[in-house]
Amino acid sequence: MSAVAYRISSLLVHSGATHQDIIRLNKLGVCMCPKSTVEMQRKMGRHFDAKVLQWKSSIEDTRNCLQFLNEVIEKQKPVLEDDSMDLESVFDMREEIVKKYQSYHPNVYNKVVDSLRVNEENEHNMALCSTRQNFSEEALRYEISVLENENVPLYNLFHGIVGDNVDMEIAARIERKERGNQSLHWTHQCAVLDRASPVGDNRKQPRSDMTQLIDLLPHSQVQENLISTMAVLVSRVVTKYL
Repeated sequence: MSAVAYRISSLLVHSGATHQDIIRLNKLGVCMCPKSTVEMQRKMGRHFDAKVLQWKSSIEDTRNCLQFLNEVIEKQKPVLEDDSMDLESVFDMREEIVKKYQSYHPNVYNKVVDSLRVNEENEHNMALCSTRQNFSEEALRYEISVLENENVPLYNLFHGIVGDNVDMEIAARIERKERGNQSLHWTHQCAVLDRASPVGDNRKQPRSDMTQLIDLLPHSQVQENLISTMAVLVSRVVTKYL
């Protein structure tokens, strides 16, 4: 079948067409069969949340690395007395030592150690041993400052996190030991695509006597968005009243 049949099938699914309607239209050669339609929908939505997961992963990686480095400093830095000489501390980053820490994770550990080695090589302009696992406090502090200054947006301009809860009380008609009243609390969170960007438009409003009619008409991008939106609405009307 052609791509047009797949497009029609997608519109029918989103417009609320029933299973029997799609079978009937498939026999007329209008759309795909229900099985092919469902398979195409799954294929189209296989990576629908890839950008959200990438945004989430970038925030988690930065925070996990910061938490791990701070815990290493907290647990390995010696406590000096008032009259003690302040010596440069050296931190042991061997995996058998730090894997007992609460914030340890193999991926976080490898990322932190690799970054520390790269920073030391750039500072000394020489290749260091790839198995080096002892680093100074200055190196760890520098890595913490780099992670804290990373431009990782905590708010995504294209997605918004939406959460909602449903509370329901189920009262038993006859309360028994094995059957009593129930209090149900469901919560659900998801990331949705924002139709409008929260960033404001700083452009000045033009004067009415200087505004041309062509500036008020929708441009090509607006027309394409209208077509994509109206296609679903029209298909819903046709499916309901045809």
